Amino acid sequence: GLTALPGALAGSALPTSVLVLRRGAGAGTAWAGAASSFGAALGVALVTFVVGPAWGVASALRLVAVGYALAALLGWSATQNTPAPPPPESPSAQPLVTDRVLLVTVVLLGVASTGWQTVTTRLGELSFGPSAFALAAALAAHVSALALGELVALRWITRTPPERHRDALGRVVLFAAGMSLVALPLALRLPSFAEARLAHGAPPLTTLWATAWAFIAAASLPVVGTLGAAMAFAASALATRDGSARDDRAAALANGRLLVTMGAGNVLGAVLVSFAVMPLARVEGAMLFV
Repeated sequence: GLTALPGALAGSALPTSVLVLRRGAGAGTAWAGAASSFGAALGVALVTFVVGPAWGVASALRLVAVGYALAALLGWSATQNTPAPPPPESPSAQPLVTDRVLLVTVVLLGVASTGWQTVTTRLGELSFGPSAFALAAALAAHVSALALGELVALRWITRTPPERHRDALGRVVLFAAGMSLVALPLALRLPSFAEARLAHGAPPLTTLWATAWAFIAAASLPVVGTLGAAMAFAASALATRDGSARDDRAAALANGRLLVTMGAGNVLGAVLVSFAVMPLARVEGAMLFV
């Protein structure tokens, strides 16, 4: 309940950002997603390691509220300086084309993304102890890997015709499945990494959690980074089905549909992994599941 309104505002800002950027569905989604993910990583680090310990939780909440206000002002300023997109050529609205296979793929990507984040967070807590610092390191690593994947996708998207983005999405998903064979054994080494890191006493707080973030990010990048790239191609494929991947309105609409579908997968993945898979199959089984 407490996060419903901030989450809704943040979610609605992403399709609007794609519309304002006017870079089309694939590139616009990649740019907006990378900026949002890097901002999320920075926010987690600042609140958990700087603001919270120095000024307390109440001050951290006030800072977050100020951040939302500044984002609103910047967004309003951007819309004032951006020319309105041209009206559609036809006055009659075109019906949305439902690509069920594509939407199911996006749901499964959401399950895999949140499932991986849940498992790596649990691994971080088992390795370094249950604390806000372990949670923050895992979350920051996850969104950092997501952002890097979205940035890498930019170069590929601009060189690939929009009508081929759906096929490119399939190749990216297959690549993610293959890269999980690299990420899985690396992630499972986190407990031994933490044991070696703490064998001679706890290092300074910043050093400890920076190395934890780096290790989890490295383990997550092969899977989560590839999923970030898949999101950009999925948005372009949806926009191409609805109209044109280069049409600003179709791009924003596709991004919104993508976020709703991905959100459903995120919820499903969090519930399944937290309350069913991990209790029954432990962390190792949960990683194989996602």
